[in-house]
Amino acid sequence: MNISKKIMILTINFPPFDGGRIGSSIRTFTMADFLARKGFSVDVVVPKRYAKDREAPLMNEKIKVFKYFSPFHYYDHVKNKLPLFHLLFKVIISLVKKALKFFFLNPFDFYSYCVAVFCCRHINKHNIGVVISSIPHISIISIVNKMQKILGRNVLWISDVRDLSYLHPALRYKKKENRKWQKKNETNYILKSDICFFVSSGMIDTVRKIFNENNLYFNEEKYILMENGYTLVDKIKPQKEIEDFVKEAKSFNKLVLIYAGTGELLENVDGYRKNKTLNCIVDTLSNDEELNRRFALIIQGEVKNTQEYFSKISGELMVLVLPPVSNEQIRANMKLADIGININVDTEYSPLMIGGKIYDYCVSGLALLLIFPDNAYSLKDFAGKHNNKPYFADIFDNASITKILKKIAENPGEMNNRRFTESEMEPHSREKQYSKMLEILSKT
Repeated sequence: MNISKKIMILTINFPPFDGGRIGSSIRTFTMADFLARKGFSVDVVVPKRYAKDREAPLMNEKIKVFKYFSPFHYYDHVKNKLPLFHLLFKVIISLVKKALKFFFLNPFDFYSYCVAVFCCRHINKHNIGVVISSIPHISIISIVNKMQKILGRNVLWISDVRDLSYLHPALRYKKKENRKWQKKNETNYILKSDICFFVSSGMIDTVRKIFNENNLYFNEEKYILMENGYTLVDKIKPQKEIEDFVKEAKSFNKLVLIYAGTGELLENVDGYRKNKTLNCIVDTLSNDEELNRRFALIIQGEVKNTQEYFSKISGELMVLVLPPVSNEQIRANMKLADIGININVDTEYSPLMIGGKIYDYCVSGLALLLIFPDNAYSLKDFAGKHNNKPYFADIFDNASITKILKKIAENPGEMNNRRFTESEMEPHSREKQYSKMLEILSKT
């Protein structure tokens, strides 16, 4: 197949709407930017959004964004801001659905088909040779399936699998039969792609297992690891609040832990069933006098219930809570800490997970404390490639967390040996990871 220098990317989020430097779509934006800098013209097709980011990056002139109307995203936007119009819109959508069903048409399939026709016409008009679809969103899978029926193998179909929806805690269906359909639909989509990139080794292992269970051929050359990695950022000064806090902590000979990202603190044990609860680390530090004396904690990001929770806990834990900042700023702040913390409680999703903050912690020169279920296979694979530097603790075992923290406190020299360096993290930069896609495009 003779691949043109024109690429289409199908995604759900793209700057200046919900992405770029904020949220999971940073991967899609940085990928588009990388391809544009390498000489490709990149057309991004995305649903029209109605709320802009607080911070959107500058876009390469070779990237053009084409929006289509999505009733689902429009509905989400107006339901709280315009309640009366929302009700009218809801009635209209209901009538349209009934009309489509009268003609034996599935509303979602009809919507997907309309978007697929729009995309295919754009591909033919602009001589596009590569289609990159960014999942896990179910609508993207449906649109691409219909595009493949229209265009066949006349373009190169690349899938960028950021998550598997049937395992993701925020995306998987609750009913067993729906989950089964979700899994089958996603597997068929991956099977029909010419090339698939996955963000973690655990994700590849999961897909390999599904293929083997269904007697499907798993082509190792077709399914490729392309990690989230880290973005190169300008070096700026840390926030003064962080500088002052770390200076005070060091005056008391404390080690500084930092948690950056989203999460929540809950007042009861049920909180441990949430995806990113910080109770495990906060309770352990505040309830143990020795740990309280040896550690200080920074929490920065969208973390719910922090003030309410800290006002009720016992002990005098030295803690600083700050709102989210840009990637450049959080990276500068991280450099002043000793250990970066990542937490997840979901046993189904844990084998696949290796969050973007992991790379940010590492390239900032921190050691890692990973509080996960025991089946965090992607993270363990990452650790194995780096002399098992990260500390691991079991999210379901407070004694395990306490034991690791005391081990760190008793031997800070070993902790310093577990810090990551910029040179060992260089292969994990987004530039290096996206070069794998460039290699595929150059060979095709």
